[in-house]
Amino acid sequence: MMALVNENIDNYQEALRIWSSLRGKVANMTEGCERTVSILKRKKDLAMTKQYAKWVLEENPDIGLTLFTADPKSGEPAVDMNPDEVIEYLSALDKHKEELTSTGTGGSFPYLEYYYEYLINHGNPPDSYYTALGLLYVDKCFRLQPATLKNTCKTSS
Repeated sequence: MMALVNENIDNYQEALRIWSSLRGKVANMTEGCERTVSILKRKKDLAMTKQYAKWVLEENPDIGLTLFTADPKSGEPAVDMNPDEVIEYLSALDKHKEELTSTGTGGSFPYLEYYYEYLINHGNPPDSYYTALGLLYVDKCFRLQPATLKNTCKTSS
């Protein structure tokens, strides 16, 4: 409730802080994710976007990625951020997620894969984006191999 009040009086920083602080305390954070994305798109502040996008992406990747892609429901455009900067940001999140996964606490949503697919399907991206997506697919295939097959491959080379 206080997040909405702060949003209505244009105290966006406090509204964002409250929404993010509710994570883990409320069963369904869909509204918080949607409100956060809406505020970030309106404010067009890249530092604020980078600060608060992380929790939305982790909580609800489908909603979080609408920050960087056109919203399929409303058609609302993405934040004005260079695709290479988005890739760098999502790559850092993916790297952090991999570190958490190795400790058993991370998620598994493929942010970069999703974003590269979006760029390829909705524009005329450079060839390097196709290559990067292909490498992500190959890496995903290797990760799907059973551990016994991975050990066999290592010993035979």
